[in-house]
Amino acid sequence: MRNILFILLVTLISVQATAQSSFATAVEYNDYIVVQQDNVGTAINTLMGNLNLDSATVWAYYNLGLATTQVSRDNIKNMPDFNNTSYFKNASLELFQYYVDVFTVEFKEVVTIYFDVNVPFENKLDKMNPIFDVIAAKEMKFDENFAKAQQQFATENNFELIIPETVEEE
Repeated sequence: MRNILFILLVTLISVQATAQSSFATAVEYNDYIVVQQDNVGTAINTLMGNLNLDSATVWAYYNLGLATTQVSRDNIKNMPDFNNTSYFKNASLELFQYYVDVFTVEFKEVVTIYFDVNVPFENKLDKMNPIFDVIAAKEMKFDENFAKAQQQFATENNFELIIPETVEEE
């Protein structure tokens, strides 16, 4: 399993290591950022959805998720400004740096607690829930800034953002 995850990690990094350097339209620019966000969301869901597996596999998912998040952040960082404006890119970069920070600190702490043999299983959620609360509180600010910048970008570039139904329902 470790070998498969390592191969996936190498493939992911080699495929995504270079950010797209030009964008023909504002929609293409926006969509590229959204794809990077989807990559991070998949990494988070994969990690959190597989905590019940063995420790080595979960840590491999953690490392893969961290690498995915770092690559997505770097892809955003390496994007050009769009029509000499950087506010949307900057808001995106702040959000993606937040994702890297969460993987580096909070998610690492969650995985560590989950596999800590000195913490009874019934106490693990008591230790993890405050971490999830901190994550949610911090993320709100970055999400709001990102959403405002994205909406402003869409308005200034004459396109409409389409919010998937699953996001609207949350």
